[in-house]
Amino acid sequence: MRAFLLLAALALSGCSFLDDTPDDFENARSLWSDRDVETYTMTLSRACFCLPESLGPFEVRVENGAIVSAMRDGQPVPASDVLTVDALFDLLEDAYDEGAHSVRAEYDAALGFPLSVSIDYDEDIADEEIGYTVTDLSAD
Repeated sequence: MRAFLLLAALALSGCSFLDDTPDDFENARSLWSDRDVETYTMTLSRACFCLPESLGPFEVRVENGAIVSAMRDGQPVPASDVLTVDALFDLLEDAYDEGAHSVRAEYDAALGFPLSVSIDYDEDIADEEIGYTVTDLSAD
């Protein structure tokens, strides 16, 4: 009963696929691809055992699938410091292909992009987990 209530709450929240599976991943990626969103802005945050400036949040502008600007605290950062939505999908795909210990993602119900990503590649290694959160995605 508890699991049913949790699933019902998630369905009403506007998000889907909380516990990611390869099928959920493929469905979300297909939805994102079908929406053909190539130009958008978003806020990207990273969760990791890394330097504070690597965490963000980053304001990212993507045009025709490529990062054209990335800012942190109003200052430009290299495009290599952030990811596009497609790169997040690639990261998830790689985690599945590599047999990561744990892969969790939550996807936007309307567009399919990852709202949150959490990957633990190896259960026995501390501090190698990585996570990302996407907020305020606005398609042009």
